Amino acid sequence: MARCGKTLAALMLVFAFLVASCSPAGEETRVPSIGDAVTAAERLYVLALADPSPWDGEKVNRIGRAMPGLPAEIACRILWFTASVPSRIDDVTIYTAALQSQSETVRKHAAALMLAKGGEDNRRMLMGAVASPDAGLAEYILEGIAQRHITEAAPELIQVLFHPHVIPQVKETAAQHLRRLTGANLRADPLVWREWWDENRHLF
Repeated sequence: MARCGKTLAALMLVFAFLVASCSPAGEETRVPSIGDAVTAAERLYVLALADPSPWDGEKVNRIGRAMPGLPAEIACRILWFTASVPSRIDDVTIYTAALQSQSETVRKHAAALMLAKGGEDNRRMLMGAVASPDAGLAEYILEGIAQRHITEAAPELIQVLFHPHVIPQVKETAAQHLRRLTGANLRADPLVWREWWDENRHLF
């Protein structure tokens, strides 16, 4: 009984800390209310810390729908929690929703986690983000791709050059990374790069 009491007290302290950290100084301690969906997402996040069961699809979808409008601090905490227990959560849904956040910090944080995790689903979603009007996010993602080994990075960067919806500025950035990685001084032409890579990939 005493052990249960201590566990409950500890969980209450965790809850109080997280809720307090979400509130500006001087305001009454509470979860910020910026809409029912957002409040639900914040509460799900706090409760998930004490809930050992997997997040079901409904929880993940509710948080995903709320993510674009969440305050940056709350969104980043959710992303951190998602990354810390990936086996429990459909993280691609959460990360993809975070790429639509109003906060540049949240968008880049989500992209960094997706780049680190890898996998076909994350790569596909990141390629979609590269093709978005957000040039800053696109170039951030390309920088992450370019940190990989050249045999993995070059094909993805060439794919960017082929993408019909990627803006010219971002395509030129992809070509710059290719030039730096390969030493080949070629223009941002996807056909030229693909032919060059097919002929020279064995050198790397």
